[in-house]
Amino acid sequence: MAINIYEMVTQKIIEQLEKGVVPWRKPWVNFTAVNWVTQKPYRGINTLLLDGGEYATFKQIQQAGGKVKKGEKGHIVVFWKWVEKEDEETGEIIKIPFLRYYKVFEIVTVIFPNRKGIPEELLKIQNEWKEKAEKYGDIGSCVIGAGFKFNYEGVEYFMPPVSKWQGSLSWEHCKDEIEAMLLNIGATNIHYEPGMLD
Repeated sequence: MAINIYEMVTQKIIEQLEKGVVPWRKPWVNFTAVNWVTQKPYRGINTLLLDGGEYATFKQIQQAGGKVKKGEKGHIVVFWKWVEKEDEETGEIIKIPFLRYYKVFEIVTVIFPNRKGIPEELLKIQNEWKEKAEKYGDIGSCVIGAGFKFNYEGVEYFMPPVSKWQGSLSWEHCKDEIEAMLLNIGATNIHYEPGMLD
């Protein structure tokens, strides 16, 4: 059975609607889906199919020395390819649009195993997080008690929902400090990401 790209696109939009997401509604923040390598934004129907962020093809990821995390699924990107065909009635060569697709993966689902250790600045930030967790004390406090995890080697961050922030220091008491540290981690990661600023 041939793959029907129209049905794939329709199904993806229906899935988003069932989750309560209206993909054509303009968000408050303009966060566009772009290609990780070219930084060109995806256009057309692809803006409805992809959440904001960076995406790359499997080949682009391999060329950069990365691996897609096990179990991650790709997202479809569609495009038109013009095909020449002979008109049966007139014998003339005509061009007709032919819908094609390929898969892309969110760059946050990619691991780059060839990194050489943790840069000094990021190691310092990671240690600061541990100190903050110890400072805040009990298991219900900020950072670790809430379930925050940070691991540079796997480029993983996990921020729990606000409802989990409880204990002697609630989210309200420490959110400014946490937000400042997250900004610091993000900026430092961009600075140390190989090839990011080339």
